[in-house]
Amino acid sequence: MESLERRDPLSILEDDGSSVIGDTGDINQEDLMVQERRQLGRLSERKRRRDSIGDRTEATHHGLEQIIERRFQMISETLFGAFERRIDQIAEQRFEQRFEQKFEQKFEQRFEQRFEQTFPQRIASVARQELEDSSTLLTAFHDGIKWSPEPSNSRTAISAREFFKYINNFTSSFVLTEEPRSSKPWLQRNIRVAIIDSGILSHEHCEDLQELDPLIYGAQKRIIGRRSWVGDESDCNDTCGHGTHVARQFLEVAPHADLIIAKVSSNMAVPLKHIHYVAEAIEWAVENHNADIISLSLGLDQDHEGIDAILDRVLNLNGRQGCRRRIIFAAASNRGSNRMRAYPARKRGVICIHASEGDGDTGSFNPDPEQESDNFSTLGIDIMSLHRGKPIYISGTSYATPIAAGIAANMLQFAKQNLEMQEEDKSLLYSYFGMRQVFKNISYPRGKYDYICPWRRKDRMASQTDIATATSLSDLIWSSIGVARQDARRAEAL
Repeated sequence: MESLERRDPLSILEDDGSSVIGDTGDINQEDLMVQERRQLGRLSERKRRRDSIGDRTEATHHGLEQIIERRFQMISETLFGAFERRIDQIAEQRFEQRFEQKFEQKFEQRFEQRFEQTFPQRIASVARQELEDSSTLLTAFHDGIKWSPEPSNSRTAISAREFFKYINNFTSSFVLTEEPRSSKPWLQRNIRVAIIDSGILSHEHCEDLQELDPLIYGAQKRIIGRRSWVGDESDCNDTCGHGTHVARQFLEVAPHADLIIAKVSSNMAVPLKHIHYVAEAIEWAVENHNADIISLSLGLDQDHEGIDAILDRVLNLNGRQGCRRRIIFAAASNRGSNRMRAYPARKRGVICIHASEGDGDTGSFNPDPEQESDNFSTLGIDIMSLHRGKPIYISGTSYATPIAAGIAANMLQFAKQNLEMQEEDKSLLYSYFGMRQVFKNISYPRGKYDYICPWRRKDRMASQTDIATATSLSDLIWSSIGVARQDARRAEAL
């Protein structure tokens, strides 16, 4: 250690090879400066490298920070966004719950206050209106009407078919298609019957009507007038089927009469506020189309002032001058002994019709017969009809009524073609008095009802058959006109 410390610095440089020493032993200053510059260069290069590495490290670190920041933002948006949405949902649910609770409380309070304030003053009028709109309805007796793909039993279905055979034979034998030549206008046209109901299926609304229901399709040309009080005035298409079934029965029985269709409902029940449509329809059928017969397969529990007024005018029981009498048929009801006859079937001057099987036995849904009134019945049980081309079986006084109207039309047609009637005779026959008497003469007691059977005769001799003849029918009608004249005089005297 001591020898090393005493050595000359130059010798140390010489030994390290960091300087060159001449032969003379002097230090080469130029070489020393070169060596120092090299050393400085190396140090400078090392510093540059260190700075470069530091810059790259700093840049890499900055990039990582950006990546980390972006990923943090994505993760925070996903997690915190879902968290915030959930918080919003919970807040909204709690708000809705509180709002509903608050609303219910406020509503109940205000309703109770308003109810207590207004109820005493309005209870009577509200109750009356509710009664009128819901309980008192013009109905097609839908509570008793039966539509079924099968008859109630095979016997009644067979008897219904037998009934139509008798009717068809009667019509083909006594009701001619050609009108007699006459100067009297009423002799030159067909009998006109107005059906006031839910309309009739039309080919405008059923393109394949000819295939589905040939009878209704062929009857379109026999409809001389139609009008609706529901919706479009010209659209009498039947949407519930009741009016079409009613029209079918009439067309089956009276193939030569003209038809007038008045649609007063789109279904089987009408609020009381619309019942005036019936009165308007009756007046329209009489004034605009000179209807001879009105068929009403409908009824009310209570009388109706508007309908009553037009019926009094049309029936003209008191013989008011200048006002022609008409014949009106109405369905009895389908409620059995639970209710009395419906209105207007129970009105004086309206011919009430009950339903029977094809052999005259009456249905249990008929109202009880009345002792001081007529109790006419005709087929109205297990009648085969068509619905959308498929056979169904229908029952009800609604369907017996148009059959009775059809029988009346046939009797008028026969009288028009075979009897030399004067205006007074015709006026009596085309009235309640005349047709009532005709029905009494062509009906037979069946239980407590009078079964209408025009193909039979009551005035036969013991050796004669009971099948009606042209002569027996003529005598029957003349006799009916005679009795009707007396009844009309008594009514006019009242």
